[in-house]
Amino acid sequence: MALTPASMFRFTIRDVLWLTVVVALGVALWIEHRRFTAARLALQEKEAILYETQAKARFAELRAKELRGGVILTPVSPAVR
Repeated sequence: MALTPASMFRFTIRDVLWLTVVVALGVALWIEHRRFTAARLALQEKEAILYETQAKARFAELRAKELRGGVILTPVSPAVR
């Protein structure tokens, strides 16, 4: 049986179904990857905002203690530690 140009492009229904499954899985993985990446970036932004808010609140708390005479907020050089 020789391969002619017409016989090279004859596919069975099974071939087309397998191709459909493979393409569908690839598209599903790509969509899930994009969704996961977007969710991860949103979470990182929220964490950064939360960290900044907590750091500002802690600094304000320490500043208030310093004004009351309890804590000194001057930086200490690594050699002194």
